[in-house]
Amino acid sequence: QILEALAYVTMPYSEIATRVMFAGLSGYHIHLSTHRYASHVVQTILQLASVSSSDQDLALNDDAPQMSTENLLSLKDLIHGMVDELAPTASHLAVHVCGSHVLRSLVCFLGGVKIKQEKYTARRGKEKSKKKRKKKDVDSDKSHRSRHAGMVELVYEAKELTTSFRDTLQDLLKYIWNEGTNVGLQEM
Repeated sequence: QILEALAYVTMPYSEIATRVMFAGLSGYHIHLSTHRYASHVVQTILQLASVSSSDQDLALNDDAPQMSTENLLSLKDLIHGMVDELAPTASHLAVHVCGSHVLRSLVCFLGGVKIKQEKYTARRGKEKSKKKRKKKDVDSDKSHRSRHAGMVELVYEAKELTTSFRDTLQDLLKYIWNEGTNVGLQEM
């Protein structure tokens, strides 16, 4: 949760912060993408990477802590590194309970699609018996019993596809569709 909060606070206002976040994930993409909680952080970072609400990078402000960006790769190179790391296991990630969400976010990022709105509906705990429910709740709750325990509704907004990621997206999709050389998650 701390990394997600940092991402929300810094990434929309600083490309350097975005690059630092991606550099921190390098080498761990497969593990993080298949982890129940870490996959949410990776998704958030991917979603925020395409959002910039500032023309001026706040990390370059005089009041910001000074840091060297000399050895920091470009965002394009970091994204290509992420794809290179995830591509061999893409067909397995596509059916993984957590990895599929990261893969969706990565494909959206590469394809220039931004998630405009996410709406979560979830029901926690088990449903009360009819005896415990009030008479008025029984009538209004009939449709609720047939719903899934948790659902996500996503609204996408298409942006312009950058040519720098078009080939990368095509290569990743080949791996997802098993047209590339795939490696199982257990072999990694």
